[in-house]
Amino acid sequence: MDKNAINMRLYDHEDEKLLPKPYDPAYISADPYKLYNKNSIRSDVEFMEDCNETMDSLLVFAGLFSAVTTALIVETYKDLRPRPEARTEQLLGAMLERLGNSSAPTRIEDIHPIPFFPPYYAVVTNITFFLSLSISLLAALFALLVKQWTRKVYGGLRVIVSPRRLAREHYERMKGMNDWNLPAIIAAIPIMLHISLFLFFTGLIYWLGSLNSKLYTTILVIACVAAGFYCAAAVIPSIRPNAPFRWPVSAGILWATNWIKEVVVPEKSLLPTSISLSLSLPFKSRHAPHDKPGIIYTPLRRKSPIDEELFDVARDRTDMEIMLNVLNHAETTDGIEGIIDIFRRALIDTQRTKMNKVLLGEQLITFTIHKAAQAALACQVYEEGSYHILPDRVDRLTILMEFFEVALQRVSFDEPKRAAILDPLLQISTLLLTRAIEAQSLDEVALNASIVVQLQYRFGQHSHISDAIPVIDALRDHGPIPRSWRDRHLDEDDRYTRPLWSEEEIRWYQRLILPYFSVLPRLVKSLYESGKDLTPEEESRLSVIADKIRGLLFVAQVRDTTVLDNWEDLRKAFVAIWQDSSGSPPAFHVWMKTVMLRAGIEGIVTPEGDLGVSYG
Repeated sequence: MDKNAINMRLYDHEDEKLLPKPYDPAYISADPYKLYNKNSIRSDVEFMEDCNETMDSLLVFAGLFSAVTTALIVETYKDLRPRPEARTEQLLGAMLERLGNSSAPTRIEDIHPIPFFPPYYAVVTNITFFLSLSISLLAALFALLVKQWTRKVYGGLRVIVSPRRLAREHYERMKGMNDWNLPAIIAAIPIMLHISLFLFFTGLIYWLGSLNSKLYTTILVIACVAAGFYCAAAVIPSIRPNAPFRWPVSAGILWATNWIKEVVVPEKSLLPTSISLSLSLPFKSRHAPHDKPGIIYTPLRRKSPIDEELFDVARDRTDMEIMLNVLNHAETTDGIEGIIDIFRRALIDTQRTKMNKVLLGEQLITFTIHKAAQAALACQVYEEGSYHILPDRVDRLTILMEFFEVALQRVSFDEPKRAAILDPLLQISTLLLTRAIEAQSLDEVALNASIVVQLQYRFGQHSHISDAIPVIDALRDHGPIPRSWRDRHLDEDDRYTRPLWSEEEIRWYQRLILPYFSVLPRLVKSLYESGKDLTPEEESRLSVIADKIRGLLFVAQVRDTTVLDNWEDLRKAFVAIWQDSSGSPPAFHVWMKTVMLRAGIEGIVTPEGDLGVSYG
């Protein structure tokens, strides 16, 4: 049988209405490394342009400023040495003294030079001027070095063809740049010029104070006003975040202010906005859809969003950090399903990848769920008073829903986070389930029904029980033995010649519906245990559900086999539910026994009330 026969665009034969388009099994999402390279190219261009423009401006300013400082130093440094004419003046004074006093020395050797002590203002002025000149020249030197360093950091990347190799090389260079604090060095160069300018005005004010008091007062007032404006511009962004006065000094003050706020009044955030491999986000909950650690997932018939060869590469911490870098990107929601699918496969196949330990040990999966939920929410639109799934986002949503199906079995949430993440997910999966039934897409019905029933079981909701009948009908109608040739999407001419499902396809179908029917009885069990008085209509609906499950299990058996040759994994799930139902109402025991008999399991209630299980 053609596996894609079900997932094609179809017409409803009753009213000739165009049905929704199912997901495309051949859909290929963006390569995570290409996505990283795309983001990095944009950020690299912005960084290089900003860095080059800043360094060029600093070099020009440092050159002009150094020339001005040097011109003043030429004048002020003279005050540090005795004046050449001071000795001549001393000797002339001695000669005059000799004319009026015969006992005064007559030889020049006997007239000792007067000791010279530079004035205080001259020392302070020259210290500040020389420091200012030195710092400005050092700033110019560092600006030249930064231009060379950044050119070397980004040099040679364009010749790398492999997306993964390019991403790894780029990430390692960026990591080295951050480890050695190159961004901090770049940010410190303008501050060096600020310090140089401050020292220059300090020396200028001291020098002018020795020359003229009015000139000194004028320049002092101007300097104080400028200093006040500088300090205000540095502090304002920490008070008004939308203020445009931002540079390294203001950024440092803003960081310090936020740190103090977090220490004094810790802010409780429901969801993380970014994450690194050093973070740990433990969550605990009383509810878990499965008691065993094994993952039960819906095996969709689609190609992987990444190449198998790429997935088989033994990924290390660098690859993990690259993918987290993409997820942490504020503007990245489109195209991340490739990374999401890598994480899903890592969680399922622990022997095939090294990511599983990192994902679970570091609890990064929780942040991944948050990003995947954001991407899923972007795939719906609110129109005419209700939400609708965007038709061109179905393929992307299908990959995201595969991840959620696995993640729901590996991660627990406390109440606030559950409400923040899983409530919208229940809404989306319900919309997708309704759409999948209309589209007659077997894979999508099984996947989204599995997610809906898991979420409702977590929330203690039971509304899906009312919708279980059309879901089971859809799973049966598009299964191995549908009710009519139209349900298999066959033309009238070949309805008798089209081959039946092979044993391999039937086994795949059994795995496909396993996740849904592994949790649906638990949802029914929670309904019986809720203490709610069931109406006759609800009792009748539950009876119909049990009969339909029995019928589905019958038609989905491999031909010429016994019931014990089928449903091995489903029987294990049923046995676990049965053994966990010792305190459940007798009505559930009757319901569950009806379902288990078709799966080859007979539930026994002993006179002592103990529950036992035997295989039929």
